[in-house]
Amino acid sequence: MDIYEYAILVFFSSWLILTVVFHFPLTGNYKLRVKDPFGIIPDWRFFCPTPIKHNYHILHREFLQNGDTSPWREIQLLPPRSLLDAIWNPGRKSRKSFLDITIELANVASTNKDNENVIIGSISYLTVLNYISQININTNDECSFIQFALMASCSINKSENTELLLLSKVHLIKDEHSTRNT
Repeated sequence: MDIYEYAILVFFSSWLILTVVFHFPLTGNYKLRVKDPFGIIPDWRFFCPTPIKHNYHILHREFLQNGDTSPWREIQLLPPRSLLDAIWNPGRKSRKSFLDITIELANVASTNKDNENVIIGSISYLTVLNYISQININTNDECSFIQFALMASCSINKSENTELLLLSKVHLIKDEHSTRNT
């Protein structure tokens, strides 16, 4: 081997070693990023740093003007994927945003169990309430009130039951005297 082949071997070996070292949870790893302004050291994360341990489910029901209550229906947070999603996936960011809001709502609900006003006033609660309200206003003229629930099921152990994390208050979305603009 000549000097050029040794130089190439040293370069790629160093690159491989830096890549492996970067992926171990060492305290000095951030220094590698600072000294790598061109992003030469790859940062492949096949799994998120803190994996999700639960599947979250948002259910909602409607309270109709005639006094009936609809059954609980689940909002599909992550619809089934297709092969086309690998190439063209315009809804990816909105689905991810809604999933992030759901996880944030679960965190707010678990840390503020004794303070209902903090939960109801949180951005995540109001975002979910707004989303569900818009679904019901646009699809059901008879709906006056809504309620939603946040549930969690274990994604690892399928035999465990779902757990109720949050049951919202019943919210007025349309009073019987209001009219819709059509």
